[in-house]
Amino acid sequence: MDRLIYLLDTNILSEPAKLEPNYQVIKKIQEYDGYYATSATVWQELRFGCERLLVSKLRRRLES
Repeated sequence: MDRLIYLLDTNILSEPAKLEPNYQVIKKIQEYDGYYATSATVWQELRFGCERLLVSKLRRRLES
């Protein structure tokens, strides 16, 4: 593979942060590492959601 082949949405990029992530999704993310991207809209959705959280351990983990 020599090109991007997947455009990931918010639900997929949020999966690793869940307490009990779907390991099939995690496996695919790892399998295609380097062959996916996301849109600026999705990136902003993730940032907005994180910034709405109270300052907490969860928020710090997501920010990192």
